[in-house]
Amino acid sequence: MFLSSRITANATELVVAFLIFSLSSGVVSGVLLYLDSSGPDVLSEMSNETLIDMQVNFRPSFYEQNQTTIEFHQNTILDTEYVSAIETISLIEINDDSIEIPEFSRSIVLGLEDTYFNTFPKSIDLAEGNLPLNESNCYIQRQRLETEELSLGDNFTISVPTTEGRLNKTFSIAGTFDSNLYTRRLTYNAEPFSYLYIILERNTLLTEFSNLTHSGDNSLSDRICVSFDKNELLTQDPSLIVTILRNVEKQIEQRILPDASVTDFSLIGVFYEYSSWITGMRIIALAFSVPSIIMGVMLIQYNSNLEANQQRRNIGALKTRGASGSQATRWVLSISIFTGVVGSIGALLTGILAAYLTGGVRELMIFDFTQMDIFGIVILPQTIVMLFLYSFTIGFLVAIPMAIRAFLMSPADAHSIIERENNATTERMSNPVYQVLAVCIAGILLIPLIDSMESFSNLSMGFAIWGFLIIILLGIFILGLTYLLARPSAKLKSLVLLRVKRKSLIAGLRVVGKSAFTFNKSEMMAVVFISLVFTAGTFSILAATTGSNHMRELFMFEVGADIVVDVKPGLENITLDMVEEIESLEGVSHASGMLKTSSRVTFPMDYNGYLYYYNQSTTLYGIQPEKWTQSAFLKSYFTYYNDPITSLEELEDSEDKVICNFKPIIGYTSDSFGQSYPIYREYLSIELLGLEGKHIMNCSIIDIMANYPGGFTRGNYGYLGYRGISYLPGEDVESPFVMLDIQYLYKYLNVSYINKIYIDLEESADYSSIMQQIGEIAPFSFEDIQSPFSEIENLLDTRAGQAVYGAYTLNVIFSILYLTSGITLVLTMKVRMMRRYFSLLRALGTQSRAVLLSVLIDSIISLIFGAIIGAIVGILLTLIVLRFPLTYLGLSTAISWDRLPLTISIPIPLLVGLVSISIGFTLVAAFLVIRRGLESNIADDIQHSE
Repeated sequence: MFLSSRITANATELVVAFLIFSLSSGVVSGVLLYLDSSGPDVLSEMSNETLIDMQVNFRPSFYEQNQTTIEFHQNTILDTEYVSAIETISLIEINDDSIEIPEFSRSIVLGLEDTYFNTFPKSIDLAEGNLPLNESNCYIQRQRLETEELSLGDNFTISVPTTEGRLNKTFSIAGTFDSNLYTRRLTYNAEPFSYLYIILERNTLLTEFSNLTHSGDNSLSDRICVSFDKNELLTQDPSLIVTILRNVEKQIEQRILPDASVTDFSLIGVFYEYSSWITGMRIIALAFSVPSIIMGVMLIQYNSNLEANQQRRNIGALKTRGASGSQATRWVLSISIFTGVVGSIGALLTGILAAYLTGGVRELMIFDFTQMDIFGIVILPQTIVMLFLYSFTIGFLVAIPMAIRAFLMSPADAHSIIERENNATTERMSNPVYQVLAVCIAGILLIPLIDSMESFSNLSMGFAIWGFLIIILLGIFILGLTYLLARPSAKLKSLVLLRVKRKSLIAGLRVVGKSAFTFNKSEMMAVVFISLVFTAGTFSILAATTGSNHMRELFMFEVGADIVVDVKPGLENITLDMVEEIESLEGVSHASGMLKTSSRVTFPMDYNGYLYYYNQSTTLYGIQPEKWTQSAFLKSYFTYYNDPITSLEELEDSEDKVICNFKPIIGYTSDSFGQSYPIYREYLSIELLGLEGKHIMNCSIIDIMANYPGGFTRGNYGYLGYRGISYLPGEDVESPFVMLDIQYLYKYLNVSYINKIYIDLEESADYSSIMQQIGEIAPFSFEDIQSPFSEIENLLDTRAGQAVYGAYTLNVIFSILYLTSGITLVLTMKVRMMRRYFSLLRALGTQSRAVLLSVLIDSIISLIFGAIIGAIVGILLTLIVLRFPLTYLGLSTAISWDRLPLTISIPIPLLVGLVSISIGFTLVAAFLVIRRGLESNIADDIQHSE
């Protein structure tokens, strides 16, 4: 009865408590639900290269018995859990050494049923206009059709070598296809290609080639292709999916052995990668949300403190009416449980709304609402249970101290509380030594722990524990450091407030300033809360912007410019005239040509104190220096000694100057401390062999395009090794190179062609349209036309590439919500606590406006302290956690995150926007709370306020 009456009497306070609970878990709920909901999209992106989930191959012994049939095993596999569909195929793998074209000496003839193309649509790409398969026709691979100069309707003979001669069957060509099934390479480093050349109707294949054996070369075999229900698998715990699939594989093999066995299970590799991604992203997203998580807990704590006085009075009333300590405790816990249950439901609803909003995030605070239309919320039972327990546990733990006080409260304490006889006493700060130790230990442990999680390849329970250990240490580090930095804030605020001499404000500011000194711990906690708001916002903005910019720079460096054109090898008709033609295109700002060749380069090198002259074939890059600086992607650190533009411009019309990625070491010197330093030689010789004979260029090295000069070193057994990091945009450089003016290569090599073009675009140019126009200039001359923008767009179009920006955006949004809610609660407590003093000031003639302005000034000072501390902690946190390349590069593994140095980007507009919005929300909340607090009756406040 007492619980229901209290709920009815304090409906407004309970509604506020429910809202606080909902907000407190908003980030955690939103992040986890967003990642779960992104699962199907991410899995689809990962499985693009998985053409068939599983293949079961029948063994030769199967064809020697008559007890089981293919249909029996089909039904067995189809009845297995998570299997959604199967297709049976037949194939002949032909090895024919008599064919002169190496690519065609090995081929596969595949027999399919009509339903195959619907079950596995990604495995074979049929051309438009193909006729249906029947007993007399076939489909042929498009490349083979073109190579053998065949046409649709022509006859094609399949010739299979056998021990009795050749088995030839002729079919008419009814269509073409492309496929990535059954690929091989001619050499180790060659591009893979598919050797699936012919597709027949399965019954036709079995009938026409029934004379073939089922073992050995050129044999006929059957396979069952299996498709799994991925959506059903996604409802399972990500860490268990791989184990589930392994068990399914074992079940299938146990049922089909010895007739058949699983030969390929591609899906398990995809789910392994997916499970690694989702587990790692959960840990990372929670780690990135640690400041917001702490703020959520503090919000509940603030709300609990705000209701503490009313709860103490209620407990006192119970005690004075004869209730025992255990009864009062049960009442406190029942209120907490009720609030926690309803608040946890609200937290779940808030998380669903946040996840849906995050579904439209493309980059930090950039929304694509068309994505939200196709984004479906996936609610997994284990996530719901975890979120419910998380929110409920926080509220329950906050209620425990009050429950203990209720159990231990004596009747005298109860009467004292009811009669409001409490007096304020100066709060005592805790010893900072423990905080310093905690911050130092957590900071020291974080770096190696985070470095160990750069690769999400371990799905063991230890991996998850490792990740949650990082989250705990991050929480200790952030909260402890914020506490330490905020410790002097109350005294500093008091000093500032007491120094103001303006007559209209001096009385109010003295009251507020002395209150800050008296309640220094409460004031410090308020500054800690505000600091965490700015920590979360600053960190999210800095980390998201830095990671995004670094990712873009990596793609720009990988390609080399806004657009880069690679000329087909061996062509000599593409000259600098083509560069001028490209420059004339609308939207093109600058373009330059490059000639890549090789020649002998001679230089001396020190080896064990002796100078040896080396004459080695080295890559030469001939460029148009001034135009290349305008068109290529260049950063200031790409050259070692000077700015790259300055150094490259020195190459213009300079035959005796070059830029390399190394300097020959001709000896060593030592300082007074015995430290050894290399002595570099500034010159080398280039041997150019043209139609007019040999020409030797003696050149000085004016700069190094690498991270340090001595990258080219003498190794063992006369081997010359390069161990530096080169910064040549658009080129994968793993060996020494020399760069010089292209005109001198033309002059002495007697050539005029180029093999690469760098293009810089205007700000608003359409890169895809320009790429198409460039391709139309010389349709058969370019091997590749690349743009980093297409790679960046493709990455940002994927859920895996967007995931981290969703987490950051949620942190920024909830930071503003937490700040508004927190300031409202903090000021409500302060106004209640100081209501008597404010009423005395008003009774003595101080205007309400002056009191209001005094508290606003107090709030602004707290906001300034919090912003400074938050900025410091946010920058440190950014430096710590920017070690997770997967969070920014998505599933791309082609680019190394450490290929370029990582530097923090500071987006001034975003930071100014965060501060402005925070100040605006704070002032509005403070104004409303304080004005309402000053509207109370002066006499009543003086008589009854605590």
